[in-house]
Amino acid sequence: MITSQTVAGALATGTHAQGLSGGTFSDCVAAIDLMDGTGAFHRLTSADADFDAAVLNLGCLGVVVGLELRGRPANELHCARFTVAEDSLPERYAAWNRESVAAKSWWFTEHQVVHTWVTHDDSWTPTASEARGPADLDRIVTRTRRQLMADIGDGQGRTPAAQTLEKFLGARDSKGTLHELFKNGIPAPQLNMEIAVPLDAVPEAYAGLKELLHASPYKLHCPVILRTTGPAHGHLSPAQAVPAAYLGFVSYMTAEGLITAARPLFDDTQCLLYGLGGRPHWGKYFTPELLPVSNTNGFPEFCRAVSRFDPHRRFENDTFYRVLGLAPTRPGTDGPAPFSRPRLPGQRTEPCPTARTRHQG
Repeated sequence: MITSQTVAGALATGTHAQGLSGGTFSDCVAAIDLMDGTGAFHRLTSADADFDAAVLNLGCLGVVVGLELRGRPANELHCARFTVAEDSLPERYAAWNRESVAAKSWWFTEHQVVHTWVTHDDSWTPTASEARGPADLDRIVTRTRRQLMADIGDGQGRTPAAQTLEKFLGARDSKGTLHELFKNGIPAPQLNMEIAVPLDAVPEAYAGLKELLHASPYKLHCPVILRTTGPAHGHLSPAQAVPAAYLGFVSYMTAEGLITAARPLFDDTQCLLYGLGGRPHWGKYFTPELLPVSNTNGFPEFCRAVSRFDPHRRFENDTFYRVLGLAPTRPGTDGPAPFSRPRLPGQRTEPCPTARTRHQG
């Protein structure tokens, strides 16, 4: 759960925007001031060979002490809100994004519908089904919220988790800036995972997730969330070369502070989406051992930047070193051990099996 965030922290983990005209926060950076692991100061711009490592640095290169950012005017936009059958997701999701400033979808998998917000400059035209939409979204939200309350032991619906779905009640079109329209998150203790896949892979992701979620004994507390960005700077960016759709999954903690048994489902979901070229949001939940070697383009360049800026591993991070294949500093020495990316326990070069095949036999 993130209750507060710094600009440098959002940058370091690849926090992303919404809409094909933006990628991650790294795209806003004109210059970055870095104090490295040796105490040396660097001002890096796009002319520096390691700029793409610094703008999504995972905290592994040093301390960011200053940033020069580019901005753009915050224009007022129209926001169309509609609910359609779930089979519109593989057919229309890419179009919703390509025809608008930004689109965000919530897939209520238990009820086979998708609720979507499309922001536009008054030039977007919905299809007949999008303009009409079913009239029972409030009923679906109420049932989903009731199940969530039962799962986490919140009989009165007073926890922040129970309040997160209330924004969908009485959904209607509105106007505002992107920030005003989408600033509706409510901090609540949770397991939150987000995996980015190429935008063109959304139909395959939809088909695989539909089968996986139907077969799994574990259930999500919230609809699957979909947001899209354009290509982004950064060797480790989940949207490194092509537009990407970020798929978000949430499981809330119980009223007693315990996480519900969602990790097996989250691991199966990672295996599925990594098999489609996916990469995790580095600031959220993920399992390092599940990321296949085939999804690590850009890792060697980032590791070379670690050697340049932090040769003595002052900013060593166990989780990120594991996924990058970086060896920690050898005990009793001043320098790092040679690094490579050995295969981690459970790591595969091919997609992991889904839950259905994993438990056969």
